[in-house]
Amino acid sequence: MLEMIYGNKMQSFALAIILMLSVILTMIPLVSAEDYDVSITDDMKFNPDDLTINIGDTVTWTNNDGMGHTATSTDGPASFDSGNIAAGATWSFTFTEAGTYDYKCNYHSSMTATITVVESDNGDENITVNHVALVDTPPHKEWEWNYSYQVEVSDLQLDVNYIAVILIKQIGDDEWGGLDWWWDDIEGDGDQYNYTISLQRECYFINASLYESSDLNSNVENATVLASAYLDFVVGTGSCVDGVYSENDNGEEEEENEETENNETEEAPDGDSDGISDEDDACPDENASGHDADADGCIDDSDNDGIKNDVDPCPFDSADGCLGNLEGNNETFIEGCTYESAKNYNPDATDDDGSCQYGVEDSPGFGIFTAILSCLIIGFRRKH
Repeated sequence: MLEMIYGNKMQSFALAIILMLSVILTMIPLVSAEDYDVSITDDMKFNPDDLTINIGDTVTWTNNDGMGHTATSTDGPASFDSGNIAAGATWSFTFTEAGTYDYKCNYHSSMTATITVVESDNGDENITVNHVALVDTPPHKEWEWNYSYQVEVSDLQLDVNYIAVILIKQIGDDEWGGLDWWWDDIEGDGDQYNYTISLQRECYFINASLYESSDLNSNVENATVLASAYLDFVVGTGSCVDGVYSENDNGEEEEENEETENNETEEAPDGDSDGISDEDDACPDENASGHDADADGCIDDSDNDGIKNDVDPCPFDSADGCLGNLEGNNETFIEGCTYESAKNYNPDATDDDGSCQYGVEDSPGFGIFTAILSCLIIGFRRKH
């Protein structure tokens, strides 16, 4: 009887232990492995060329170039070698040991990159890049664009001080060190860091890494990364393929129109080439360039005299009084006959117009004829 009672108590105790363990296990957050992608670009680079992951994560290389490449480790806790990755092919490797892995392409020694593998159970801290968003568009696309980013931390330990290092770099630009910020006033779970930056049109990435403050301050080069986040983003209206920025066709056309001050696009034609699209042009068949102060597409008639400015000698004087003040035209010119001997002599005329009329006896030609005839008669009489 005692044995039965004792056995029942042991079974109840064992069941209680099992139930307690199951509750504890459900309270422990599961750490799941993640997959990361590295692109082998057509300009012979690994993108990204600096990646931080957790133990157990898998990295997949995709060859987006037209020739074969390899991903071969040169330094690190463990070695890996993809062998030949043909154009369009992929190869994956799961990292099971923490440390820094340097690797290269065996065919092209200039192609190098680094993967940092960190422990995933250091308090399960987490850091995320919530967004990188456009703030405003500049008047000209070649100017700097304003973007804002937000980084957030979570699952932090109460008795630990943290620092997050945030880095923004242009993809594929090894000469520019990028922009970095040290977020050293993290207060606790859910804390966010917001910042606005100005960048030229290009392809960029943002990387946020979380550290223990004491660890980072004592050994910047070898501090342990507790958590990290990575995000590619594009500045401008174009797109990025393998880290190379390009404007779309409409964007290039709009940029050209800005330079030529011509608003014509496929969507907004300008038939008369006066800088006013046909949709907004009140005179779509009239080139009003230089004579359109109100930008309605029509040549102005500033003095409302019915003559448009492009042909009006006095566009701001309806009486055209400016003609009397033009240089070299201060006198009043009257055409007519200016010879006093003419029947139609005009004493007010200033310019002879060839209209003079003479009588036979008054005609200059008649006098000449009379003089010649007199000389001939005198000569004839002397001979006889």
